[in-house]
Amino acid sequence: MTLLELNLALMALLITPGPTNAVLALAGAQAGLRAALRLIPVVLLCYLCVIVPLVLWGAPMMDHLPLLRPVLTGLAALWVARLAFGLWHLPAVHSAAAQQVTVRQMAV
Repeated sequence: MTLLELNLALMALLITPGPTNAVLALAGAQAGLRAALRLIPVVLLCYLCVIVPLVLWGAPMMDHLPLLRPVLTGLAALWVARLAFGLWHLPAVHSAAAQQVTVRQMAV
């Protein structure tokens, strides 16, 4: 994968609906556009920290261990389900328990 392909893949990932974009939208709704914009570099850095090792080491490992692909897919699906569950159970934006989206939450 070239750097251009990686950047295009990351951009496509960022514009598609998903947990990351939902959290970014939540941050924007809670604290405004500036709060959401400051989280975008965090998202990009976290994607790079996950995707680059997977491409460099994960893909070759999956070629040698065919069982690894469905295991990783299942783990990824469970992680996304956990994130979705967490989003569904957030307190209302105007409630006393509501909190702003933090850089740490975005990275996780």
